[in-house]
Amino acid sequence: FFPPENVNNSLHLLRFFEVTDIAVDPENSLRLWVSLCGFSTQARVVFSSNGGNSWTEVGNTGLPSDGAGEFFQINHLEYREGSDDQIFAATDAGVFYIEDGATEWQCFNNDIAIGVVQDLDIDYCTSTLRASVYGRGVWESPLPVLANTPIKEVTQSQTWDVARVIPGDLVVRSGVTLTVKQKILMTPNGKIIVEPNAKLIIDGLNSTNDFEGGKVTCSCDSRWDGIYVSGKSTASQSSSPSLFGKLVLKNGSKLENAIQAVNNFGLTSGGSLDWAAIGGIVQADDAVFYNNVHGARFMAYTNTHRGNPVNDKSYFRKCDFSVDDDMINGDYLYAFIEQWKTRGIDIFGCNFTNTQTAFEIDRGIGVFNQEAKCTITDHCNGTTYPCPTASQVHSTFTGLRYGVNVSGTGNGLAVTSVYNAVFTNNPWGIYSGSSDDTKVVGCTFDVNGTDGPIGIYLENSPITDIYGNEFNSAGVSPTNIPAGIVAEDLGQTATPIYNNTFNDLVVGCSAQGGNKNGLAGLQFLCNDYYDNLVAISVVNLTPKVGAQGIAAFQGSNGDGAGNRFYNSGLYDYINSAQTEAIVYWHNTATGNPIVPTTSGVF
Repeated sequence: FFPPENVNNSLHLLRFFEVTDIAVDPENSLRLWVSLCGFSTQARVVFSSNGGNSWTEVGNTGLPSDGAGEFFQINHLEYREGSDDQIFAATDAGVFYIEDGATEWQCFNNDIAIGVVQDLDIDYCTSTLRASVYGRGVWESPLPVLANTPIKEVTQSQTWDVARVIPGDLVVRSGVTLTVKQKILMTPNGKIIVEPNAKLIIDGLNSTNDFEGGKVTCSCDSRWDGIYVSGKSTASQSSSPSLFGKLVLKNGSKLENAIQAVNNFGLTSGGSLDWAAIGGIVQADDAVFYNNVHGARFMAYTNTHRGNPVNDKSYFRKCDFSVDDDMINGDYLYAFIEQWKTRGIDIFGCNFTNTQTAFEIDRGIGVFNQEAKCTITDHCNGTTYPCPTASQVHSTFTGLRYGVNVSGTGNGLAVTSVYNAVFTNNPWGIYSGSSDDTKVVGCTFDVNGTDGPIGIYLENSPITDIYGNEFNSAGVSPTNIPAGIVAEDLGQTATPIYNNTFNDLVVGCSAQGGNKNGLAGLQFLCNDYYDNLVAISVVNLTPKVGAQGIAAFQGSNGDGAGNRFYNSGLYDYINSAQTEAIVYWHNTATGNPIVPTTSGVF
């Protein structure tokens, strides 16, 4: 099998015995174990550390023999990944194993029939060894317990272009770049740790074109934990990049079946969140996140430049986030992207899709921002500025409980802007609760579902910029009662909702509770309403304390409200919230506005 010049002269075994199998160290292809056929008093396994340039014998002590000093042949070798060179041998008299430093083979016939063992395979999911026994079928037995949880440490920059099984955790050490261009199979709850000043690149473009490229998944019908990218909570990504780990996902690379696929923080020795190690950088271009419970999680961190807050170095561009009926164990999605007290982790032209059929309510969140500043906008497939319409890739949100969920505490951090996105069949397209500034511009909402679907729900979020959006439904029915925009308790500083289009809804715009104080408050301006049962509805919420309703003046003298109503089903305007009249200025009226009565219809 090997040319004579590659065989040590003192070890001529390979010249005279047929090779039955070769086991290769997956971490170093120059390290080989070769098994030999036939009965003999000489070694049945030989080892090379240098690709076959020289060989040493692996002792026979402990292997089965015929009683006359001749040892049985070995039919197959199996290397246990993540171990200290643990080698299993299939012999004509059962299974035996040896590991580095040992001088004697150990019998391993627990739960395995004794006979001629022809083949072996390790199931890393269940940590069992399977053996094919001639004439007696396939048997399996739990593997010996390793002394320590396997940890694969990458201490030198390298590229992995063959598939790997990682039995425990994978750690990319500081100062090292690991590039993955093939599949990594993690075992249940296994983690990937990217230390500060380390880089992990997962590249979906495999140069051989024989494989699907960089991908991390679980080797079992279970979930691996996720990737943890360490940072420095008190440092700046911009001025001190060596204190931050980096994860780069590109060219269709894929993360699937994780509990939390990506995290911007490190872990303590006990495995919990390290509050001092937040701020790891995640840069995802054309990446796929598939059937993860949590897609990407970002804990509180603010990047700075010369002491001033600036955008985070992390971003998502043209990525695809999805879950379907192949979710492990029937799990449901929590959220695709979660951000808490972060700044400028922006999203460009990404898709967020849930096609699970088992869940009506627990359909998860596309983007979940808590006291975070974030922009969701287009990706441009060209270099021309401004981007031509044909080159714009819009973000989409489909089949989720919430497309975008924004919440704040009034501290000025909750600022979310959504431009030109497409929302389809989400019970809540966008929810904004106590946010500091919410912009929704140029978006399209297909408002359908069985749970009273709403395009945009604004609650206690007075500073908004909601314009140029279109709201549609498949039609009103007992199971589809859609509303375009619901505004609740925006107060007297509420900014106008203007220049939107509402089609075939039960309610185009609904103002609930306190959207005013005195004469000031919410206005609906320059919107178009087509075939809605009610175009504008103003209603009380109970129990509530304080003034309810909307601004007393809709439009102004000389500058009408500008709304247009087409074929409304029941009412253009219905007011059941405030005792005083609302003055509605027509575009053509300069001195005699229409004044609807209390609970009146216009």
